[in-house]
Formats: sequence, structure tokens, C-alpha cells
Amino acid sequence: MKKIYVIHENDEWTNHLVKRLEELSLPFELWHLDKGLLDLTSVPPEGVFYNRVSASSHTRNHQYAPCFADSVITWLDSHNRTIINGARAL
Repeated sequence: MKKIYVIHENDEWTNHLVKRLEELSLPFELWHLDKGLLDLTSVPPEGVFYNRVSASSHTRNHQYAPCFADSVITWLDSHNRTIINGARAL
């Protein structure tokens, strides 16, 4: 089973997903993009990436999250990673 990487900027909107992933015993990792702390010069891990970043993130004082998410998705695309809710979802 590949690891699921949840790309998000809002813990409140992700809690229910985390609970369900735990119930199903699925391997996952949260990538909270409110501060932009990923090294985009490295090779991303193997796995499935699920984008949950909202274009309304600025209303939660995360104004740069959509821009960073777009960069992260471009980075993942360039390494042929599987992305659910890719760049068009932003």
C-alpha cells in the first residue's frame, strides 16, 4: 500500500479525513502548507497525494497556501506522482 500524503492548510477541514484514514489503518502523512516548509529541490516521496488546499485560505490567514500548493503540485507533477485534486482544483 502506498502512503497517502494529504496536502492541506486547514486542520479543521482535515480532522474527519484523518479519523477515517486511521480507522482504515491506511498509511498517511499530513503536509500542512500554511508556512511553505517543503524542499522543492528534492525528490518527492513515492505515494498518492491528495490536495485539500482551498482557494479561500486567505480568510484563515494562510494567504500564500494556494500559491505554495500550486508549486508543490507542479513539483509532484514533474516527478510523475499521482495527485488527486491537482492544479485545476485550486
